[in-house]
Amino acid sequence: MKQAKSLIVMMVLALLVGAFFPPTPAHAQTPAVVVVYTDFEDNMVLFDSSTGAAQTLIAAQAGRSVDYRILLSPDKTKVAIYAYNYDGAAVRSGDTSTVQDTLQIFSLPDGENLLTEVLMLPNILGIGVNEDEFPPMSISDFVVWSPDGSQIAWITNNPGWNTVHVFPSSTANEPTQNLIASEDSVGQLSTLRWSPDGTQLAYASVTSFVSADGSPQTNGIYTYSLADDTSTTVEVGNNGASYWFLGWDTDNSLLWSPFGVEAGATGLYRYDLTAGTDTEIIPTSQPMSRAAVDTSTQTIAFAVPNLSVDGSTPQTGLTPGAYIIGSDGQPTQVFAADNLYGVYFIQSGLLAVGNDTVIRVADNTQFNMNLLRRAIFSPDGTQAIGEKESKTFLRDLASEIETEIYSLYFVDGDWLDASTVLMKVGAYGSVIGVWQGGGSFTQLVENSGNGPFVGVLR
Repeated sequence: MKQAKSLIVMMVLALLVGAFFPPTPAHAQTPAVVVVYTDFEDNMVLFDSSTGAAQTLIAAQAGRSVDYRILLSPDKTKVAIYAYNYDGAAVRSGDTSTVQDTLQIFSLPDGENLLTEVLMLPNILGIGVNEDEFPPMSISDFVVWSPDGSQIAWITNNPGWNTVHVFPSSTANEPTQNLIASEDSVGQLSTLRWSPDGTQLAYASVTSFVSADGSPQTNGIYTYSLADDTSTTVEVGNNGASYWFLGWDTDNSLLWSPFGVEAGATGLYRYDLTAGTDTEIIPTSQPMSRAAVDTSTQTIAFAVPNLSVDGSTPQTGLTPGAYIIGSDGQPTQVFAADNLYGVYFIQSGLLAVGNDTVIRVADNTQFNMNLLRRAIFSPDGTQAIGEKESKTFLRDLASEIETEIYSLYFVDGDWLDASTVLMKVGAYGSVIGVWQGGGSFTQLVENSGNGPFVGVLR
């Protein structure tokens, strides 16, 4: 009954939303968009605005709950949909035998099912089970598209057989390939990463996702070459202690950091796969945040906090703030701030730091983003759409001028090109539509659920 009432409330809101968005003028040119989204019943649906047709890609199962993640391929021709499906009542009682992880791949815009695989992951979403044992982790650590979008790799952590798969494989008559023999499987696998040129994979072996400082206990890194079907065990120089595996630096080098205090890092190192040696980038004596890596440009960023472990004395080494590793291999400060414990890339060339600040790394331009939540950024990084005070705003980042564009909450979205934005709006995010630079809005989907969505231009 509660679910039925919720559906009624969301449908009413969807009708109210229509009152806020007048029909697009007949002369306006609305771009054709393909949208993949969840509806109120947790079906995964593909909608093509050029034909007005909708088709169900994944049908919800009666009596079961589902949590989706959608990964759009870099070339925007396919979507990988990971579904964590379970019987809610059984999971709440401690029975996790009903849990099922499924990965499906669909082509765009026709929705052809290219692959359906049932797999087991180490509870990356942290739903309904003991999060002290397996804290939630990102789907991007376990399912990753190759840089050109031609292949996808994923991890399975089945008991007694942890392995990596690639689709499509280089063997014509095999849809996937196992990159680790069962007898070589060690611990759980995580942090799966493609090399920048798309010819190699690297991944970490984790013996436990729980430690005194809350960090996964990495005990080894493995690489695999798709070109010659060879694998390599990487032994970094950390005296047998656990460390962070961060990803690739170049096509033939990896990045790693020793664990620091409270899951931070102390130092940063590059491992050369050919020479088999480690090079110090930042000394181990320097406490810092876990480094972030922009896989599009291979830019490395990290933060240096102000205080030492006991929170009283100034830290030695680099002055507090956000840093990137420059082309000369040396750290360059791009933002000065006390007690800044983390940075991350929100899209290529845009670095998010504390104090609601976004930095355009190319020219070190800093933008104030305070009060503008859940922002999405234009491709050139000059504008953002976000929400505050229950309304949606467009902000020019250089001038900080804001223009109200909706009278409803902004939920999420994506800039499809320099002037077109796909977004979800409404108190429950029930409406998906396209906003264009001229200010017009075209409603595409009025019964979207609370799940994720993606869109591409037709």
